[in-house]
Amino acid sequence: PNTASFSDAQSKLDYTNNDSNSFATLSYTYGDRNIGSTTIDLSNINLSEFNFSSSNSTSNNNSTMSTNSMKKSINSRNIILIVILVVMIIVIIGAGSLFLFKNYHFFKRKRIRKHRKMNRHFDDFNFKE
Repeated sequence: PNTASFSDAQSKLDYTNNDSNSFATLSYTYGDRNIGSTTIDLSNINLSEFNFSSSNSTSNNNSTMSTNSMKKSINSRNIILIVILVVMIIVIIGAGSLFLFKNYHFFKRKRIRKHRKMNRHFDDFNFKE
């Protein structure tokens, strides 16, 4: 199942094997179902000793470097998109506030109201007709 981990599987080592090159068979089961098996084979070839720790660190370094370079390209793309989004928001807010201040005339209304209050004495009107 997708939610199961490899450590949940049961392993069974069987030494009875018909093949002369095969030493044993390793079988994995999960919930009484066979999920895989492999044979452990004998070899007569003399190979040099293999150091697992240096190989793993090298492969880990290579995979880490490729992962880091991929992360850098993704991060730079995300940063560029965020910068463009912020600039667009600033432009929209600036254009909206400019439109509001040009068309609403906050100070002009205040000036007109003050001027009307000062001219309420009827000095400007001529009633002699």
